[in-house]
Amino acid sequence: MEVVFSTERDAHGAGFPSMLVNGEALQPADGVILMPADITAALVAHGVSEEALTGLAEALEAPLEHMLDAAG
Repeated sequence: MEVVFSTERDAHGAGFPSMLVNGEALQPADGVILMPADITAALVAHGVSEEALTGLAEALEAPLEHMLDAAG
């Protein structure tokens, strides 16, 4: 499995950022912001066990919460 993060293009081919899993651009469920749940769902869809992802969503949520708290 290959995971690639790019600040050069987004999931629609222009702008930034984007995250590719096995060459497939992850699409945000809300159409705007790629959330931790989007990332974990994509990894599960690509065959990563939920057990292997234990703690990943929480780890990804922490900086997001910090950013949202700082903005508010």
